[in-house]
Amino acid sequence: MTASRSLRLRGHWKFLRLFLSVFAGLLIASCGPGNQNFLANGPGAQLEARDIAIARELNRKYFNFLCQEAGLVPGSLGEPYHSCYIEPENQKYWTLITYQGLNDIDRRCDAYLQWLDNKKRSKGPLVSQVGSIGAASLGIMGVTGASTKALTIAAIAFDLVSKSIENYHSRLLLEIESSTVNSIVLNSRRRFREDLRDKKISISNKPQAEHVLRSYLRLCLPFSIEANINNFSTLGSNGIAPNEENSIDWRPVVGDIVGTGQPFGSRPGGRPKPQSPHTTPSMLKRVFKGDGFQTTDLKDLQYALCVPTKSIGKVDKYTIEAITIFEEDQHINDRIDRDGKISRDEFDFIVGHGECQSDLYRNWYERNNMNTDERVTGLITLINSKVPGTQITKPVPLNDKILRSRINAARHQYKLNDYNGVASQQVTRQLFDLLSIP
Repeated sequence: MTASRSLRLRGHWKFLRLFLSVFAGLLIASCGPGNQNFLANGPGAQLEARDIAIARELNRKYFNFLCQEAGLVPGSLGEPYHSCYIEPENQKYWTLITYQGLNDIDRRCDAYLQWLDNKKRSKGPLVSQVGSIGAASLGIMGVTGASTKALTIAAIAFDLVSKSIENYHSRLLLEIESSTVNSIVLNSRRRFREDLRDKKISISNKPQAEHVLRSYLRLCLPFSIEANINNFSTLGSNGIAPNEENSIDWRPVVGDIVGTGQPFGSRPGGRPKPQSPHTTPSMLKRVFKGDGFQTTDLKDLQYALCVPTKSIGKVDKYTIEAITIFEEDQHINDRIDRDGKISRDEFDFIVGHGECQSDLYRNWYERNNMNTDERVTGLITLINSKVPGTQITKPVPLNDKILRSRINAARHQYKLNDYNGVASQQVTRQLFDLLSIP
């Protein structure tokens, strides 16, 4: 009898320890470092953010995606983010990109509203299921002779689970009828689009497009929906009809400067004036044209143009010839001058592509045109058929030594410029065009 009672007590204490461990875990999780930082500092006192580099890259990819989806550049060979270059003050194209972004946000917002509705519908069955399991467990424990303390602990545990579910669903968004939430969000989105259309809001550059999209996305964020619900409830309880004067205004503040007709940051009859207090150092004038460029810009340019690591930060033949190869590749792009120097617009275009994988690609043409297995395989097929010598019979990466030597043989066969010895084993547009001739 004593042994049996001791065994039951050990089981009860084991259950209690498990219960307390779970409770402590939930308590600790609710006080994570991220929450503490936001509680103490808000978004932070520093203007720069730690994740700014990552955010910039994701932002670039997203706008390239919108550019492709809007039909401004063609998709090719499965590339998810085709390069997109839009002039800073091209209102027509930036408007198209913005509206494509609105469509993308609509898709994501609709999925969120559907999730909210499903969450609300799952509350009742979930609470009922916990109650049923609790009742069954207590019944089984009673039949098997569990002590009063064990029954009490089990009852408290199941009650806590039920209360936790209730508390989770106590947020305003999950308490309000789904039809109310949907009505507020859908109407807010409709009014936002009507304002863009009827008031002919000017969207003529990327900062304005980004602001419009963030403003539209904000309409579907939880805090925004709850703020609108509270605002409408307050007005309704006082018998006041909502209007533009007494409601939260989520509309974007972009467009022409009042009374001037000039977009913000522009000057009459010209492109936006670069806002830089710095003069480009004399060494960098071999690479850049215009003021405002610094050594950090040189490095960003070199990383994007696949310049060898040993030359990063230097102005040598590898950088000069990398620019030449870039300009020759862009010969059909009337926005690129073939003068051996990089302007501010050209710099933004190049750096916007991100860093080059320099262990695999050696120039601008390779990183943008030999960037899939299919294209490299096509290159190998052309070389095998046009250039005498060792045949490559299996797929190899672009940095394969044998393939590089075959590229060198092809350049010699066609007597191509080796760009001061820099491109003797590199694929350029001219080489590929010659190999492609039937």
